[in-house]
Amino acid sequence: MNNPNIELLEGNGAILRDPTKSPPAVLKLLSQIGSEKVTTIKLIRTPLSKATQFLLNIASFGALQEKLKQANIDTLFHLSMLINDKYELEKNEVIKFRINPNAIKTDSQTLDIPVDKDVTIQELLNNTKTQMGENYGSYNAKTNNCSVFLSNVLSSNGLNNSNSNTFINQKTNEL
Repeated sequence: MNNPNIELLEGNGAILRDPTKSPPAVLKLLSQIGSEKVTTIKLIRTPLSKATQFLLNIASFGALQEKLKQANIDTLFHLSMLINDKYELEKNEVIKFRINPNAIKTDSQTLDIPVDKDVTIQELLNNTKTQMGENYGSYNAKTNNCSVFLSNVLSSNGLNNSNSNTFINQKTNEL
């Protein structure tokens, strides 16, 4: 599948890569399964480990813990999406898309998203890229994180609703 909207780039990491382009691993999987129709979407919200939160607190010189307390938040979450019960889509420092039917951990919370549109996996990501523009592949913990990415995946494809918005949105701007 050769799509002009998604091009190959060199490098998988957050450094020395064009953030407007998808990582090679994403492109490879899309070339294999991009034409598959999206039949199910499950949002996954997994708490960040205590160790990760501890390191983030150290990196912020204790400000994170104080902001969490002020915002009355106990836990930070990482969000991902399970498409067709087998493909995990998430955004960390880069977009990650892989076969992972075991994406749901024991401490994860999930929300099923009704899929009432006729859309392929390739179209799902192309619509997201069109809506997000240059923010599609870039990352910012405060303004362009996993929550923002998944919210854009749903909204750009007409699949968002009040339940998904509540499930996805964390008050990271306040933190």
